[in-house]
Amino acid sequence: MSESNVAVRYAQALYMVTPPKARSALQISLQNVCEAFSEPSIKQFLLHPKTPLLEKQKLVTALELSSPLNTFLLLVMEKGRDYLLSTISNEFTTLVHADENKIMAKVKTAVPLIENTLRDLTNQLNQNTGKQVTLTCAVDPNIGGGMIIEMNGKVINASLAHSLDQMKKRLLAN
Repeated sequence: MSESNVAVRYAQALYMVTPPKARSALQISLQNVCEAFSEPSIKQFLLHPKTPLLEKQKLVTALELSSPLNTFLLLVMEKGRDYLLSTISNEFTTLVHADENKIMAKVKTAVPLIENTLRDLTNQLNQNTGKQVTLTCAVDPNIGGGMIIEMNGKVINASLAHSLDQMKKRLLAN
């Protein structure tokens, strides 16, 4: 079974055992834990093969998390799947957002988007999907212009670099 599938299963299990009203708060807590665990020294400590499980468990217990999250993290570490925590968190977030009729999208542009453009893009995506879209923006000057939108595993590539590449392929084909 691929690591992605394992992460999905852990996220689904956590989702199913968490009461619906507690899912959103748990999702935020799990994201915060993953953010803290991604700090280089903590990440090195957690992922080092010689770090004893007991030491990892002490770290989780010291965080004084909610009982379900504490139990879940201890289980993940006991099974040696702590390297998947970030992916599990992302999958859990997707499940919670789907339940709340929300969706995450990433937009990549050559220059930062101005507030009006960002608002208009968000409104258009909300209208097209019928869901509340939360945009994460990134800047990549290599795309030349336009934008690339990633949402629900789909990519809309409206970048200048992509358009030029497509034009080049058409010209070379003739």
